[in-house]
Amino acid sequence: MTRLEMQQLFLQWVNDPNGSFYSPANFVQPALNRALMELQKQLVMSGDLYYTKSPPATAVTVQNQTDYVLPSDCLKLNRLTIDTDTSTPIPNFSPILPITPAEAVRYGNLMGLPEAYVLTKNKITLYPCPTTANQILRLYYTYQVAQMTSDSDTPDAPEIYHEYIVVLAVIDANIKDETSLTNIKEKQTRYQELMKQMAMDRSMDRPRMIRCLDDGDSWIGF
Repeated sequence: MTRLEMQQLFLQWVNDPNGSFYSPANFVQPALNRALMELQKQLVMSGDLYYTKSPPATAVTVQNQTDYVLPSDCLKLNRLTIDTDTSTPIPNFSPILPITPAEAVRYGNLMGLPEAYVLTKNKITLYPCPTTANQILRLYYTYQVAQMTSDSDTPDAPEIYHEYIVVLAVIDANIKDETSLTNIKEKQTRYQELMKQMAMDRSMDRPRMIRCLDDGDSWIGF
């Protein structure tokens, strides 16, 4: 569904086919983009991987440099790894785990192979500070969805949810007539139930994980 088709559906649902009350440029189109961002948030929270950047972004370490800027479209950093051996064609990646600024204090001015990072705004800080240059960092992240800017644009979202974007946009319009919102609310409920079911299906397919702690104990989770 293109932005123009979504706009026409929006105006049909609010009984304003000519856009005399809900201006397409000033109201409908911004509302559709806000709805697209809301859909992305709901899908990410449900565990959907649609917005995971693929392939992951890469960067290289710089000797004695701790700070590295995140990609401009990074919405959420999910995983960070470092290639510990660039001499072979087969990657040998080690995970770099997230820590809090308080936890980073214990590293002090320690130098070596990074094993942890602190995320602050648009950058990551590696601990310990890298002593080797040109080691490959791989950033697995959720990217920020791009807005629709022309009538021919299609939303960056699974096609099954294109109508749901219009549903969210109509609700965002703050229509006061409760009767006119009845069918829209029913559609919203159906899409939310679909998301819940798909999230449950993903959870059932997820393998168990065992994480070893420093004290030798193990933690088992899903």
